[in-house]
Amino acid sequence: MADTTTPIRQVRAAAATRIGTSLDEYDAKITSGQKWCTKCKAWLPRSEFAKDRSRGDGLKSNCNSHYVRTTPGPTKSERRQRALLGQRWCRGCKVWLPASQVNRDGACRPCAAAEARAYYAGPAGEQIKALKNARKRGLDPIPPWWREAQFANFNGLCAYGCGAPAEVIDHVWPVARGGQSTPGNLVPACADCNGKKRDRNPTPWVKQGLTLRPGPWQDLVALALEHNTDNWLEEIING
Repeated sequence: MADTTTPIRQVRAAAATRIGTSLDEYDAKITSGQKWCTKCKAWLPRSEFAKDRSRGDGLKSNCNSHYVRTTPGPTKSERRQRALLGQRWCRGCKVWLPASQVNRDGACRPCAAAEARAYYAGPAGEQIKALKNARKRGLDPIPPWWREAQFANFNGLCAYGCGAPAEVIDHVWPVARGGQSTPGNLVPACADCNGKKRDRNPTPWVKQGLTLRPGPWQDLVALALEHNTDNWLEEIING
C-alpha cells in the first residue's frame, strides 16, 4: 500500500480520489509524463498543457483544446518579433503599424480619438461634465448615486408636478440665490420647468409639487430639516 502519511502524498492521494483512481495508478501516470485534464476527464501528455506558474506543477488544469485566449490581438511572441521590425499592433485598426504611430496604450491616434469620444459620450462623460459645471459654479459635484436616488423617489417624473419625465437635477433654492448641492435642495425636473423656474423664487413650483407629489416632497422636507438645508422651506412658510 502506498504511503499517504506525508503532506505531499496526502495531496496526491486527495487528487487521485477526486478523479476516481488509486494513488498508485495516479503516481504511475504522473511518472510517465502525463497530466489529468479536468475538462476532457482523461490523461494526456504534459505537452498538451500551457504553462501556469500559479499552479504546483506549473501547468494549467485544462489542456490546450479548452484554453481560450482572453487577450485579443497577437501573442507576446509575435509582438516581440514585430518590435524588432519597428512595428506595434493597433488594437483599434487591428493591423501592424510603425511603432511611432501607436501610443503606449496600444492605439493609433485616430483610434485613440474615437475611443475618447465614445468614452465621453457615455455615463463617465456625463459625470465629468457635471463635475466641471459644478466647479465652474462653485458647487460640490452631485454624486451619480444621489441623482439616481432622486429620480427613483419621484418615479422618474418632474418633482414640480407637471407630469413630464424628469431630465435634469434642479436646485430647489437657485444657485443664484445661494442654493447649494446639498441634501434637501436637489430634485429631478423636466427641462421646461427647470427653464421657467431658473433663478426665480421657487415658492410657486414647490407649492405645486407639495400639492401634486406630497409623498416624495415630504421625504425631501424631512431630509432638508435633517441636514439643515431648509432655507427654501422658510421662504415658503413665510411667503
